[in-house]
Amino acid sequence: WPRAHFFLGSNGALLIGYCLSILVVGLCATASDWSTLIGTLCIIGLPAIEIGTTMMRRWWSGRPLMRGDRDHLYDKLLQQGFSTTQVLCIGYVAAFAMAVLGFAVIALNHP
Repeated sequence: WPRAHFFLGSNGALLIGYCLSILVVGLCATASDWSTLIGTLCIIGLPAIEIGTTMMRRWWSGRPLMRGDRDHLYDKLLQQGFSTTQVLCIGYVAAFAMAVLGFAVIALNHP
């Protein structure tokens, strides 16, 4: 796949974050048990894990939380020798698997 020609920047990332938060709030608002909450967290699992680990890593090391770095999961995969295409595929598969797991948890507990 070709390299990206444009990037989301802050506004695009905020829009995607806002849309994900609406999804989470919408699903949790109708929650009648823990399975909906767990399923919803699985749906947004990969971005949530990446954000959580990044913020904890920066906080523990005393670095500013909002300053960029090259310690993200995709950077670490690139440093391990994976190609950009392989890293992209790993990310897609992981995000898809988490989303399927989340929807399965919700669907199996709400027939």
